Amino acid sequence: METGVAPDTSLRERLAAAPSHSGTAFDTHLEATAALLRAWGARGALELAGRYHSVYGNPHGRLALASREARELIPIIGAEAERLVWLFAELDRGSLARPAEIALVSGERIAVSGQVHADLVHLHAANELEQATRTGVDCRLLEPLRPWLCPAALDALERQRAVGRPAPSWLAKRYRRLARRSARLFGAR
Repeated sequence: METGVAPDTSLRERLAAAPSHSGTAFDTHLEATAALLRAWGARGALELAGRYHSVYGNPHGRLALASREARELIPIIGAEAERLVWLFAELDRGSLARPAEIALVSGERIAVSGQVHADLVHLHAANELEQATRTGVDCRLLEPLRPWLCPAALDALERQRAVGRPAPSWLAKRYRRLARRSARLFGAR
């Protein structure tokens, strides 16, 4: 796995040296995402996953800062939280609108429990809302996930919608593309 920082440095050093993310330090974004999850009453494994949610990179170009094969994240956050981090890195976000089964960007489909689905929905919402609070973009693109969001997350979404501006066209196109790909993967149900 190619990473953006030399693998012989500690994960903490790699996080500190990572390129900025949506206008802030990457580590600040990770911590703020975890803080949102904590404020929503997330269970411990989900909050820990939020703190490291993007260290395996993502399909949109963020370089990995940790290797799943090296298993370095498990001693830090535990196996359950690490699996959420891995799923989040590989997740086709559009597939979250369907419970019980998610799609990875590779096209693989994975059956998930209701708890894992809810965790991934909240992790995605916290990630997007954290960025939206700094960039001012509204989060209407999270609307399909409303049925699975907890009341505190719904409240945060409503507050952001009240002050946000429409998503830039590139972001709206990305979500439409993900939704189309998910529709192809899952077919009409």
